[in-house]
Amino acid sequence: MRCIILAGGKGSRFSEETANKPKPMIEVAGQPILFHIMKHYSNFGVKDFTVTLGYQGNVIKEWLRNFEFNLNSFNIDFQTKKTTFHGHMENENWSVLALETGLHSLTATRIKLAIQNTQEEDIFVTYGDGLCDVDLNQLLQFHYSHKKLVTVTAVKPPARFGHLDLDGDKVLRFTEKSHHHEARINGGFFVFNRKILDYFSTEEEALETGPLTRVTQAGEMRAFLHDGFWQNMDTQRDRDLLETFWKNGKFSFNHM
Repeated sequence: MRCIILAGGKGSRFSEETANKPKPMIEVAGQPILFHIMKHYSNFGVKDFTVTLGYQGNVIKEWLRNFEFNLNSFNIDFQTKKTTFHGHMENENWSVLALETGLHSLTATRIKLAIQNTQEEDIFVTYGDGLCDVDLNQLLQFHYSHKKLVTVTAVKPPARFGHLDLDGDKVLRFTEKSHHHEARINGGFFVFNRKILDYFSTEEEALETGPLTRVTQAGEMRAFLHDGFWQNMDTQRDRDLLETFWKNGKFSFNHM
């Protein structure tokens, strides 16, 4: 099965990191977040990827071209041009389509082009800036079971603020940060059936307010509830949180 990863946006809310690289190339635990996303899918047997490129796409292309060199020690014989890797050799059996989808394209266009460049009937789709320990086998089985066009992983957002229980303007209870009061949100980690192409417009639009809204209105989306780890990376604070989680063993990325 294939996974499409959105990696073409500029990441303007992360300008301190994205002046010279796209957001999926920001490092967490010594590797680009894109690497951790791909490793998670790979751990569930997903070996084929489409990475949609736009802003600073050349940085992702160079990283992919030099993947083994970036992860391993090696010796180069400049006379024979032979390269020998030393120690642990990272040699993923991945097949990656680095797909140019336009510098200024919106997410719906990027996904549409990616689906059109595949033959698979059902496809994993995710954003290039979030990590999650969702069981992809269970997600896929749920998708098959309901026979709708789209499955979205519904997560509880990280609790950042204390919670107030109110009766009008009267405070009934003040609690610490808690997940229990939070509504679920779109955590990404979708499964799409390729028939979703019928819901795409010829106009530039965002994935969420365009085709996904129309799919929802048609009753063709179901939510897979996930209560485990999920964290996006919109800001430097989010990146620092991910680093802290990794160092504390809260989330090991299943491969580090």
